[in-house]
Formats: sequence, structure tokens, C-alpha cells
Amino acid sequence: MSDERGWFATRLRALLARVAQRSDRRDPDAPSRTQKGAELGAELGAENGASNVDWIILGLGNPGEKYEGSRHNVGRDAVSLLAEREGIALGTIKHGARFGLGRLAGSRVALALTTVYMNESGRPAASLARFYKVPPEQLLIVYDEMDLALGTIRLREGGGTAGHNGLSDIVRQLGTREFPRLRMGVDRPPPGWDKTGWVLGRFDRVQEPVARAMVGESADIVRAVVENGVRLAMNEHHRRG
Repeated sequence: MSDERGWFATRLRALLARVAQRSDRRDPDAPSRTQKGAELGAELGAENGASNVDWIILGLGNPGEKYEGSRHNVGRDAVSLLAEREGIALGTIKHGARFGLGRLAGSRVALALTTVYMNESGRPAASLARFYKVPPEQLLIVYDEMDLALGTIRLREGGGTAGHNGLSDIVRQLGTREFPRLRMGVDRPPPGWDKTGWVLGRFDRVQEPVARAMVGESADIVRAVVENGVRLAMNEHHRRG
């Protein structure tokens, strides 16, 4: 037991030292060193079995530079942007995801990006939910949707998968369709285009500003979900939309 405590203390000191170094170069509006250190300490506690997460927000996509900026990765982009805004470092790689813990709108959240390919998205979703003891209704999946026009965003409490491979795998792994999802429209390919090539492709110059605005708005909606719940956030978004 003493060896385990010594290992834990050494790891915690190293992590806090890195946070202190980063804070010297930090934007003045970013979280304080004390806040960040407390979050990292809580994260280490969670790794030892603590259950202290209210929401898991999981952005779907494919890992690696090859897929950065692709239509299939807009969900990852939205969660990454939210993490940047909130000062939550996505520094833990575990459960098939890269994630970080922090506070968002008064709730304890895990913001996560899948590190597996899209059709394997069920593993990180189920593993994170089990580890942090988060029920499906507080696991929000953020992903691309070809059945929606580019720039269109839809928030749902549950439902089908519309043939989306990542969402289908999550349903299989969780054993339920009843989890919230934020669908980000990337439009269908033009006639003659392969669907796979379309979602793995990047936005053109005309589409890119629309996609960028959609990513920003999606990050706002995720925050509203955590703050007000899915139903209220959904009603407000659809009323404004």
C-alpha cells in the first residue's frame, strides 16, 4: 500500500508541475493554476475508482492527421472547441478515447474524443460510461449526419441510427438506443459520389465557413445541455432554429 501511495504522490506532483509550467504562458482568462491542479487531482482520484462525473460528452470521428478537418470528424471538432473554451485539457488517453475532466456549467464533465475508428465507437462510449458510472441518458454523443443539410444541427434524446456506423456500434455496446445525441449536418454527396469518400473528405472553400459556424454553435448547445438538460436545450435550440 505504501508503494502505491508513493507512486500516486509522485505522479500527482509531476502533473501539477507541468500545469504550473503551462500556467506561466497562459491567457489571463484561462483557469487558474489552483483550479487546474484540483481538476487533475480529481481525475487521478477517478482513475482509482471514484465516481465523480455527471456527464460524458463524446465526439466521434477518426484519429490521426489524415482525417483532421474531414466531414466525419465534425463531432470531434465541436468537443475539442468546447474543451479549449472551458480550459479542460484532453490529456488522458484511456478507454479508447482522449479525454479530460473539468467543470462545465456547474457540473462535473468528461469531455472525450474517440481514438478508435468510427465503426468502433461503441467501445469508448461503453467503457467510459461503465468506469464513471454514468447512465446512458447522461452520455451525449456528438457526430456528423449526412441526412441533414450542411450547417443544420439537431439534438435528440434517443432514437435510431440512420445507418451511421459509429452510432450503430454505440447502440450495440450500450444495449440501448436511449442516449442523447447531437447531430451535425454534413449533407449528402452529389450524384455519383461514394458515401465513404464524401464523409472522409474535407469541406471546400464555400462550405468551410458554414462548417466552422456549425462547430461553434454545436459547442454552445453541448454547454446548454449540461446546464439545462437535454429537453430544455432541445426546445430552445429548435425554437431558435
